[in-house]
Amino acid sequence: MFILSEWSVDDYLGLLGLISGVLCSLYLLYDWLKYRREQSVTLLWAISLTLFYIFLIPFILVKFGTNITLPEWFTFFANTIPLIFLGWVFIYWGILQMKSSITRGKSFRLKLFLSLWVITSFIFYAFRFSSPEYGKILSVIGIVIFFLTVHALCLSVLWGLFKKEWGRINIQVSTGLILMTLAVILSTARYIIVLGGLAQLPQDLWLLTIASFDIGFILRSVVVILLAVGLTLVHRHYFAEPKA
Repeated sequence: MFILSEWSVDDYLGLLGLISGVLCSLYLLYDWLKYRREQSVTLLWAISLTLFYIFLIPFILVKFGTNITLPEWFTFFANTIPLIFLGWVFIYWGILQMKSSITRGKSFRLKLFLSLWVITSFIFYAFRFSSPEYGKILSVIGIVIFFLTVHALCLSVLWGLFKKEWGRINIQVSTGLILMTLAVILSTARYIIVLGGLAQLPQDLWLLTIASFDIGFILRSVVVILLAVGLTLVHRHYFAEPKA
């Protein structure tokens, strides 16, 4: 039996991340369905948060005493890693829409590039998980060309948004943007930590050891919490409030 008094900080953070992610994604989905079906960003952010907190569920189940075997972890990562990348691409596209500086032609080209990038990630990870003998090096390559790159793009466009809005931004949206930026920075740090772990772990056991990284779970939980609050605040300013 799982005893509440035995919970650690990462247990509470994981549960809080799950709850905040669920609440925020449901709010965004409700707002999109009832008021703003023409605004795809609201729906994309709801989907991205759902993809992020789903990733927390098996780790939380382990905290409650559920046994997950190595093949089950392998299947879980194979199915969710490219979806997590898709979620970050949705976050990036939403931030670009907030910036509102994309011409129609550039928007089409960027959508095409992002679509091809996402499709490539699914093909890449299908190959990566079908080739376990190269799993370690392919994981390093995947983190660099997909996750670290999309995080860098998110930080770049967030910085551009700060510069554009500097001096006339209100407390609500500035707080939301800061929380989103912190989430991207912490997520970047998490992937760098994972890269460091991959460099040190044995070929046969690296996946199981990565799955048990407490710091990785803690950072993932905090990232979901920051994104849930930050996206809600930013959405209410840029997409939910009528423009003057």
